[in-house]
Amino acid sequence: MNKLYLIAFASLTLWTVQIKAQIQLQSPELALSLIASDSTKAKHFYINCLGLNQTGTQSITGLKMFLFGSGQATIKVRVYNTAPPAQDPNLTAANGFRFITIPVANFDTVISRLNAFGFAAPLVRATSGVRTAMAKDGDGNVVELLDAPTAPGRKLEIGMLVTSSDSLIRFYENVLGMPNAPAATGPSPVDSTAIEYRYSARNTVLRIFKLSGNRPSDNNVIGGVRGYRYITFSLVADVDELYQRMIDSGFVIANPLAPYGSSNFLFFVRGPGGALHEFLGPKAVRGPSSSAFADMTFTADYYAPGLPESEDISGTLEANALVVHKGKIYCSTTFAGTNGTPAESDPKILVKDSAKGLWRIDYKGGSKFIRFPIIRSVQFTSDGSGRPLSSPVSVLVCGTGAWRSWNPDGVYVMSRNDNTDQWHLNKISNNCWNAQNTNKGCEVRAIFDHKDKVTGVHYVFAGAYNGAVYRGWYNPAKPGLVEWDPVPEIDSSNAHALCATTLNDTLFMGMSFGEGSGQPGIWRPYKDYGVWKRIDGVRNPVIGHNYNPNNNLQWEWIKVPEWEKQDSPGQHTRMGQFRGLSTIPDPLDSTNKLLAFH
Repeated sequence: MNKLYLIAFASLTLWTVQIKAQIQLQSPELALSLIASDSTKAKHFYINCLGLNQTGTQSITGLKMFLFGSGQATIKVRVYNTAPPAQDPNLTAANGFRFITIPVANFDTVISRLNAFGFAAPLVRATSGVRTAMAKDGDGNVVELLDAPTAPGRKLEIGMLVTSSDSLIRFYENVLGMPNAPAATGPSPVDSTAIEYRYSARNTVLRIFKLSGNRPSDNNVIGGVRGYRYITFSLVADVDELYQRMIDSGFVIANPLAPYGSSNFLFFVRGPGGALHEFLGPKAVRGPSSSAFADMTFTADYYAPGLPESEDISGTLEANALVVHKGKIYCSTTFAGTNGTPAESDPKILVKDSAKGLWRIDYKGGSKFIRFPIIRSVQFTSDGSGRPLSSPVSVLVCGTGAWRSWNPDGVYVMSRNDNTDQWHLNKISNNCWNAQNTNKGCEVRAIFDHKDKVTGVHYVFAGAYNGAVYRGWYNPAKPGLVEWDPVPEIDSSNAHALCATTLNDTLFMGMSFGEGSGQPGIWRPYKDYGVWKRIDGVRNPVIGHNYNPNNNLQWEWIKVPEWEKQDSPGQHTRMGQFRGLSTIPDPLDSTNKLLAFH
């Protein structure tokens, strides 16, 4: 199980989004609560007819709650001293929880029992060999009976109706991270025009139907009407964290977080269709915050303006990236003169031989470039055919960049041969234009590596400002020890790759652009801002924006709903650039890892 946390900057605003952080439950099922008018009729239906067991009784002020269960399914029936009014039991009368599906092993026997106890004889239907029957309990609540032997694997299912899919995707997928359940076989209990969404929570399935029409939402309090009232998620591993997540996501808290028993807490929230959801569990125990940084002392190790102008090492404007390589620290820098002309530029790569040593110049870029945006130490474990090396080989790889006004002539990447102590310039491509010819730029701001799980080739990748991503591999015959493929793996974007990381042997990459990229004010395709996942193996390059995701392409674009304009599908929210992507351990679960954007 993985979690994805996104952190982005927009001007001076820091905001976070959490996607698919799957809710952790200790109980095996979701419990469904309903309000009945009479406990005797409820017991006749759920115990005598359906064959469920009464697993418990709770006395609460003004009511009694009866727990009916079969295996790992639980139905909580609340009976008030004064029964509340009935709601319209018609299946499509309102949004919210409208029916349950109960698999039964002795289907025909249950149908006979219903008749014997005076309940309306349900109509048995069969589709694709699956038999179902729509029954009603003593208060008219719809119960779909499922002939379990004809539908193996089906579980207790809770059915609900909504008008819009937007809130249900945000609620169940983005906030709760509930995985999709397999499609159901058999006849649909709802109108054939309804679109069904299915989500799993341990041994229970939420079955949600999006159906057009003007129906009221369930805005009643728990005891306001009879019928299906709420579902309970228990025990949530960290109910406090989930409570804050609901608030941050804008969902209505019906009952605030409050103690329950000796060690648990609970709260109610209104989900899609106004349906009430109860979350019960403990607050996670968190250790004291670290004060490590408070105990550290920082001093200036290199400060260019403080050095004599006559020394070349004073000629830097930006320290762009630091990397440790074979016991030394390397730094890639930027330098441009007052007038910003090529003749004044001279970016450098600095090196520090030891912790107490002084910085010195390892390479001078001259007038061709204004900056070296990124530098990485890549440890190759194979050659270009996937044959393992006898021992890993580490190579320094550095991106280059020049201003568009300088009319750059190609995409360049440098690599260092430590055997000769020389840097070598590799021209990967002559093309500096993006896919729509709206932006000319060749700067390489992202260097990252990945071993292909299928081919075994250990690649190094370069993400360029022209929207392309190139790959290279170790070749000892090359002066710079790296051979580059001039055909990019991605050549369809108006953005540029800025960051990448590997999670569970899968490579993820972030692409973005800023206001200065190309033509400000003109909307960009949604895929120009987002997350990409590499599909390992021998594939075709990604060409064009409107590709078929079912094709065997080298990269798959991952949609992040929070980044898309809700009123303009296909466009994104222009949040600016995110610069980093890291794999970090989950502080709350050591078995998980997270993707962190910043």
